[in-house]
Amino acid sequence: MGTVTIYRINETDRTIDIVQSVKDDEDSIRAAVPNTRTFTFDEILRQHITFRGSGTVVENCRSRFLSALHIGRSIPVSIDDMLAGFTAENGENIFLRGIITAASELYEAERKALSAPNDVLLATLNKSRIQAEISEKLNSFFDNSLKTAGSAAYFDCSQNSNVFAVLPSETVVFCDDYTFSVFRKCDNCLADLLFELGQIVRRNGLSPRKCGFCGKMFLGREDEVCCRQASCQNAHKEQKEAIYKEHTEEYSQIKRTYDSFVRRYDGYLRAAGINTHYPAEYDELCQAKEERKAYMNSLKRRLIRNGLPSDELYETGERFKAEIKAVAEEIMEKCR
Repeated sequence: MGTVTIYRINETDRTIDIVQSVKDDEDSIRAAVPNTRTFTFDEILRQHITFRGSGTVVENCRSRFLSALHIGRSIPVSIDDMLAGFTAENGENIFLRGIITAASELYEAERKALSAPNDVLLATLNKSRIQAEISEKLNSFFDNSLKTAGSAAYFDCSQNSNVFAVLPSETVVFCDDYTFSVFRKCDNCLADLLFELGQIVRRNGLSPRKCGFCGKMFLGREDEVCCRQASCQNAHKEQKEAIYKEHTEEYSQIKRTYDSFVRRYDGYLRAAGINTHYPAEYDELCQAKEERKAYMNSLKRRLIRNGLPSDELYETGERFKAEIKAVAEEIMEKCR
């Protein structure tokens, strides 16, 4: 009996619970659910990047199956050493494990036509044809699986994805006395998992980014500069606080100079009695002041929060000064 993978995506926590190579029967799946392994989206991203660079390993795997197919009436092929060597160097990789497991199951199922035929004579006479047909199936499997599972578009909302088609996956509900756990079942190549994750990536505007603190790749929005590891989040917080302390006075001085300028022209209108005798015209200045004040406050906070230079705040303040001056002079001329 073949095996399947079961998984559950928690979008809120950005985690995926997964069990690979579970026998495709009710008892096996029920027993496997409590033993799920949890990966973060960032861990899955990094594993996928590693998988996309594992072409040599996959091709060696393909060659081993094709070679073993032509030895006698085909021989068994162990995948343990393939995975062990890669894991020792690169760590666990659910995508490589999935595709090699699926290829192994396909190979074992197909080679029965050679290793245990109903008619030994017929199989011997047709050995070459049968081997060619199995080789074609194996090559087709590797080509299609690599094309489907090896796309970077699943993890990048800015990339166009090619058109793929897969059969709908089954839902598996696991219940105990207190909870319901809803998993989905997919093939070992994890196509369904990737498609579902790709939808989440696009819905949330995520793309691969490099953490500015630990240097690892993570899934984040354009304005995110660090991953979700606690150490990196704390380091980012400390950095922002340091920037805030260092630059707050500079930004505040620019803002105070701007506010002082605006108060001066407001004082000119008040001294001329514009606020008393021409309240509608005076309201024009008040509205212009409030709109620009809100923008300047927002700009100051954004620049400090992101550790950006004060140039934009200064240039905006100079532009707003000229605009406020023009509004005040126009009101004075109108009410002269």
